[in-house]
Amino acid sequence: MRLYNPTGRKTQAHIVVIKDVKYYFSYETCIAAHGKFKGKYRRIRVANSWGPTTGRHFNELGCKDFEVLEDNIFNKIIN
Repeated sequence: MRLYNPTGRKTQAHIVVIKDVKYYFSYETCIAAHGKFKGKYRRIRVANSWGPTTGRHFNELGCKDFEVLEDNIFNKIIN
């Protein structure tokens, strides 16, 4: 497992890597993920319902173009 901040800035945007899956965090909230889920490779994220800082985190973390899912579906997939 590895935690890192790819932005080069002092910000609360991080990526956690567990095995072959990356989880993208804005503060303490998982906002995106990519890897194999139930045998299928996916690049998924939630819609931005928080504001401009989370929007910046999507951009900085490189996950702004991932498939957008409703929160409940996103959580079912990643959990």
